[in-house]
Amino acid sequence: MNQRTWALLGAAMSLLPLSAAAEGTLGTKRTGNIEIRYAPYKPDMDSQFALPAGCEGQGPYSRFFGDEDDGLLLFGFQTHLMQKYGTLAAGGNIGYFSVSGKAQAGLPCRPVGGGVASSADLSPDASEVDESSLRIVPVQGEVSYRLTIWEDLVPLVPVVRAGLDYYMWRMGSTSGGVAKLEPGQSASGGTWGWHYALGLHVLLDYFSQSMAADFDRDAGVNSTYLTFEYMHAQIDDFGSSTSLRLGDKTVVFGLGFDM
Repeated sequence: MNQRTWALLGAAMSLLPLSAAAEGTLGTKRTGNIEIRYAPYKPDMDSQFALPAGCEGQGPYSRFFGDEDDGLLLFGFQTHLMQKYGTLAAGGNIGYFSVSGKAQAGLPCRPVGGGVASSADLSPDASEVDESSLRIVPVQGEVSYRLTIWEDLVPLVPVVRAGLDYYMWRMGSTSGGVAKLEPGQSASGGTWGWHYALGLHVLLDYFSQSMAADFDRDAGVNSTYLTFEYMHAQIDDFGSSTSLRLGDKTVVFGLGFDM
């Protein structure tokens, strides 16, 4: 072999570690991903009620359940549609949210019109109500895109997602029954809407490729991500003035697994 051949062989050998690193990160063929995520969440119910001046933050939801965010848990699965220029996927999420409380005393503010027809009945005096509960089960269908083409060099993956939503909800009481907004009207139902999210996923395989390879071999998990996203959910039956508003703007974080 001449000197030029040895130089080319040496260059090829020097690239083997990079190739092995990329192979360890990419692992077996990707077909889909699952995600487990958590978000601080407060349904935007109070925004549909007109309150007197000086009564901000004292809408029906805040009176019963307080003004703090509670936790929304989301579980999702997506199938990969394209991987050539990043990862395009389609799938869905299902979530669960539950909160309970009793109307706070000392808050005289009541809706003065607008919102649902029974708005005044949602904020009675504390002495007149039992403890109430609200449960929401969001169902989301969505399409997402992740810019994964450079994740082996920079373990930060931008992501964007959008889709349609249906939030099933139910208001209950400590007696086990379903609360009533007005005679003959049951406090359960569903609200349609939409959402979008923007975020950044951190490829954890980058920091321990040997563990990632073992996880792929033993459990079939190709890559693992720590996910951070901003989500805007508009859940109001596409602008209906009589529907229960359940949307929110929140930060979502969790774990994602490419399978």
